[in-house]
Amino acid sequence: RGAERRHTCHPLVIVGTSPETSILLAMPATAPSLLLSAFCAVMPSLAVMASNWMPAAMAATALLAGLALWRDPSARARLAATMARGRPGWTAVLAVLLLAWAAIASFWTFEVERALFLALRLTVLAAIGAFLLALALGLTREQRRRAGRWLVAGFVTGVALFLFERLTGSALHFLLANPDPDRSVLSTLNRGATGLTLLVWPVTAWLLRARLGRAALALPAALFVLLLFSESQAAILGTAAGLAMTLLALLVPRVGRLATLALLVLSILAAPLIAKQIYTPDAYSAGWIERNAQHRLHIWNFVADRVLERPLLGWGFDASHAMPAAGVQPFDNERRPLPAHPHNAALQIWLELGLVGVVLAIGLLFAMLRDLERLRGTDRALATGLVVAALSVASVSYGIWQSQWIAALLGVAIATVALRAEAGSDETRERS
Repeated sequence: RGAERRHTCHPLVIVGTSPETSILLAMPATAPSLLLSAFCAVMPSLAVMASNWMPAAMAATALLAGLALWRDPSARARLAATMARGRPGWTAVLAVLLLAWAAIASFWTFEVERALFLALRLTVLAAIGAFLLALALGLTREQRRRAGRWLVAGFVTGVALFLFERLTGSALHFLLANPDPDRSVLSTLNRGATGLTLLVWPVTAWLLRARLGRAALALPAALFVLLLFSESQAAILGTAAGLAMTLLALLVPRVGRLATLALLVLSILAAPLIAKQIYTPDAYSAGWIERNAQHRLHIWNFVADRVLERPLLGWGFDASHAMPAAGVQPFDNERRPLPAHPHNAALQIWLELGLVGVVLAIGLLFAMLRDLERLRGTDRALATGLVVAALSVASVSYGIWQSQWIAALLGVAIATVALRAEAGSDETRERS
């Protein structure tokens, strides 16, 4: 038994249809931390090349980590101890309430079964993310350093892939898929651009603690310059807003916190009123407004009108894809005024979940910002920049319930927790 304790591997038995087809795999006792590090390493490349596979990557990581825990009682005990030290905070409670309200709101939407299935899918994805976050919280200092090294290596690989695709006209993408005649060649990099926009903040935080000091803050600025040569206006906006808020939080922390709270409230609570104020029919003839931006203004004006019709409970979860035209002409010969989703998270929550959903969403974001207060100095400023960058991207792009978008947000949260520096640790002192 003493010799067995010295072994670093445990057999994981996957039983087939017969003993002869059983497969024996050796899985190290540190497998959960290795799997988290591997997930951090592949996340940037997935974001650039195959963002649709992000939920599957999260699920596979959680499944393998769960199997490793099943075979390792000591790892299970450590995870249980980690979870026992902390009680579910307001972030977790409000996330559960928001998902519950989405499920309830599915019963007055246009396609109830579709909406309920989406609510179930998001719940499963949230549970996977919560499990991986719990594993990230239990990492030792050395395991966090390893995860940081792997994330940095993955980020460098992701940027290299992004540059290669930019210079070759998305050559790797089109090895697997034919170009869309209705979209430009470089538009295939838009999701990768926003993925790098989110990941740059935990990477910068780790580099800052790796004896680079505040010189690491040049990384988001360098990424911003790189993204200027892409077509993703959302990524450019997100990186610029995140960098500006990071600098503000560093220079004037109190003002930075107040500005973040004000931005959060204005961008969500007042979203329908803002959409009505910025829309004018003259936008179609304004030469300085790009065609894509004109389309956004048209969609947001349409959604704001529908929100005002049912402001309290909304039109039902996942109602965006089936909203009736209500006599409004589509933009530029589109099929419907609202093609799939509003391309604005706040407006989509207003439209589908009403004021109840908006209050829960704002509460969830406030709870997240409160959690960030546990961080110190530059770590907190970078985390604030991440929140503002994600909020900026969500305000002009994506459907808020898209699985790859939710998985990207959860993945960045997992990386941020895994790479965190604990107060009073050597890492914190090195950073200072």
